[in-house]
Formats: sequence, C-alpha cells, structure tokens
Amino acid sequence: MDIAQHDFPFRQSIELAKQIPSTGFRYHWKAEVDSLGLIIRIWLGGIDGVPFQTCVTRIIKSQQCKNKNPVQEMWRRVLEKIDRQDFIIVNGN
Repeated sequence: MDIAQHDFPFRQSIELAKQIPSTGFRYHWKAEVDSLGLIIRIWLGGIDGVPFQTCVTRIIKSQQCKNKNPVQEMWRRVLEKIDRQDFIIVNGN
C-alpha cells in the first residue's frame, strides 16, 4: 500500500448526498473500499439515507483503479463529485 494513503481522513468509506430542490429527497452516493477494490452505490432516499427503492452498485477492481489503490480512487471520485455536482460529505470512516 502506498504511504500517502495514511494522509486521507477516511480510508474505508465515504457517503455523499445532494439535495433535490423542492422535494426533500436526496441523491446518495457511497464508496466503500474492500478486498475486491472499490464498491460504489447510488440511490435516491430521504435525509436519513434509507433508499426508497434499490441501489445501483458498481464494483471497480483494484487493478482498474488509478495507481491500483482503491483509497486514492475513492478520494479522486469524491472530490470530483463535490467539485462538479455540489455533493456534500454526510458520513465517512
């Protein structure tokens, strides 16, 4: 593992949310690092984060991550969501 990985505040998972104007609903996006690589889930839910229906799940294997590092890939995607789409961090560990 890369030594820079220890500089990240969250190394296991991050959940983002984006408010949908005038509905009270949120788009939720969660990335989790596991033995496969990076698992990304997307769903529509309330403020509590509970999905209204099913989640869309995508698995990005470690070999497919930039630098083959799922933690760095997670943060790259998080920062892109925050910068381009007005998501905010609602949970992480």
